[in-house]
Amino acid sequence: MGKAGTSPANKRPGSLYFVYGLEDFLVEQSVQAIVARALDEAAKGFNYDVVDGSKTDGPSVVALASAYPMMSERRVVVLREFEKLTSKESDKDSLLRYFENPLESTCLIVVAGDTDFRKKIFTLLRSKAETIECKPLYDEKVPAWIEAHIRSRGKQVDPKAVMLLHEYVGNSLRALDGEIAKVFLYVGERAEITEEDVLATVGASRGYSVYDLQRAVGTRKLRTAFKIVRAILQGGQPATTVATSLARFFTQLWKLTDPDIARLPDAQLAGELGTHIFYVKQYRQHRKAFTLEEIERALTILQQLDTTLKTTGRDQAICLEVAVHGILRRQEERSELSTELTVVQ
Repeated sequence: MGKAGTSPANKRPGSLYFVYGLEDFLVEQSVQAIVARALDEAAKGFNYDVVDGSKTDGPSVVALASAYPMMSERRVVVLREFEKLTSKESDKDSLLRYFENPLESTCLIVVAGDTDFRKKIFTLLRSKAETIECKPLYDEKVPAWIEAHIRSRGKQVDPKAVMLLHEYVGNSLRALDGEIAKVFLYVGERAEITEEDVLATVGASRGYSVYDLQRAVGTRKLRTAFKIVRAILQGGQPATTVATSLARFFTQLWKLTDPDIARLPDAQLAGELGTHIFYVKQYRQHRKAFTLEEIERALTILQQLDTTLKTTGRDQAICLEVAVHGILRRQEERSELSTELTVVQ
């Protein structure tokens, strides 16, 4: 019937939907869009049921979906955590039969996080239902989502504010939606969201992020980098995540050492680096701060750091500080790294 990515807003609601994926915010948006189109608010009292797969069984779901609507043309049944309901053969059999011939007056919305399309029940459902796959967005796609999300709520947004939101909050759309709501409250009736608005709301509560550390390293500010490392770890960020972020940062700088890549227009370069065009100018500037040898040395240090963090019980903050110190030492300052590094306050 449907294909992955079908938008519920573009057609009349059908009788069977399969909404799945690991981006729970998009999953919830899709479910609510289908419900809103299938059922008037006034009809929900008698014609709207939500059940969890972990707390029900196949025959019970089929019974709900097979009931006729009361004082309405349609009824809606939302089955969440479908993957937790599919372990019993009796559940599978009853559901398989219903999926083959769903009741036209019911809109059954089957929701799942993890899916295994090697199993017949998932493949049959996908073939019979209007299917909406909700994948987490790639890093470079998130800024465009932020901008579109803000515009859909009636405000304009400065590109620097978009970039800052992404840097502070990351790729979780649910977390971004919550922080954007805070910014809207702060802005009030003003039509545009600025970088200062994000700093005043999100920045004040979030503290430092790995992106702040990248900027400090990219501009060779050692004292600032040490301060941010401590703050990030105290905020609960795993040291391995910080190390991975820095490794990705230097991998992108390493790509920029290729003259053919460096000459690409910003839009093409963003795709090559796997980032958003907003960040390209920063990466070009950071690249100028390091020689090719220094970038390659940084990648070696970060690879060693990852091994150390995963295989020893050494103090994580000290390990990160030693690594950052090693990365930012100039050619003429090289010496053996000391594990007794004194932290510059």
